[in-house]
Amino acid sequence: MGVTWLRQMLSVASAVIMAALLPSGAIADVAGASGAFTLQGSHGYSITVLAYSRRADGRGRVLVSVHRKRADVTYFAPATVTDALIEADLGSVGAISVAFVPSGSIAEERTGCPRGDFVQFDAGTYQGTIEFHGEEGYTEASATQTPVEFKPFFEPVCSGLSGSSETTDFGATGIPGARLRVRSIAPRRHLSVQFNENRPGARMTFEAHTSERRGSVAISRAIKGATPGGAFAFGDDLRLARIDPPTPFSGSAAFHRNAPLSNRWTGSLAIDFPGRSNVPLTGPGFRATLVPARRTSS
Repeated sequence: MGVTWLRQMLSVASAVIMAALLPSGAIADVAGASGAFTLQGSHGYSITVLAYSRRADGRGRVLVSVHRKRADVTYFAPATVTDALIEADLGSVGAISVAFVPSGSIAEERTGCPRGDFVQFDAGTYQGTIEFHGEEGYTEASATQTPVEFKPFFEPVCSGLSGSSETTDFGATGIPGARLRVRSIAPRRHLSVQFNENRPGARMTFEAHTSERRGSVAISRAIKGATPGGAFAFGDDLRLARIDPPTPFSGSAAFHRNAPLSNRWTGSLAIDFPGRSNVPLTGPGFRATLVPARRTSS
C-alpha cells in the first residue's frame, strides 16, 4: 500500500476522530499531518496519543486518551503537529515535545477493519519528552522515546464509532425495572449519571460522565460498572427511590416524586472519577428523573 493511500486513510480517520470531538463546523478540510503512539501508565491505565493538524503551519490538536476497563479520561488540547514533530502543553498534567526519528525501514500494521486492510509507513520513533501525571495520581507515565503507530487512528473508523451497544427502552407499561437519571443544571457544568435496574433486587448498572476545561485543555471523564442487588431500591409506583451504592460512590440519595422540586432529589451521594474524587451528585444544582425502564444489549 502506497503513501498516497496511507495519507487518504489517515485523513479520513483523523477527520472522523476530530469531528466526534470538536464542535460542529470546526473542521474545514482533512489535509495535514498526523501521528500516534501509546504508553503504558501506572495502575493499569493505557495512554493513547493522537495528534493531527490540517494546517500548513502545523497548528492542530492532540487527543490524549487514558483508558482502563470501565474508566476513560480524555484530554483535548492545542498542539503543533508536523511530519517531523509533535508539541503540546497539557497544563498541570504534562507535556509532549517529540521529534520523529526514522529508522530507515518500512513498518506494516493491520488497520483492524473487517476486510483486513493494512498500512505501510516509515518506521521510527518519537524521541524527546513525554510526561503525563494524572490528577490525584490516578496514573503516571513518562518516556523519552516511543515507536510511531498508526493503528489508533483506524480503530474508530473501522468500528464506525458505534460506541456502546446498549439501549434503553422506557415509558412502556408493565416494565418491572427503573432508570434513575441525574444531571447537573448549573451553568458551565456538565455532569450526568444514570442508574438502571431491570427488576427489584437485580444488579444495578451505572454510567457517569463529566467534562470540564482547565485553561486550553478540555477534559472528559467517564466511568461505568455494575453493583450487586440492593443498591437501587424503588417502589412499584416509582414515586420513591433510594440509591445507596458501593465504590466508586459514597453516601446515598433519595428521590421523592411528590416533593417540591427543591426537595425531590436529596442526600449525600458522591462519585469518584479518575482524577476527580468525591464529586457531589446531589444539591440544588441537580435534577433527577425516574421512569420505568429495561436495559438491554443489542
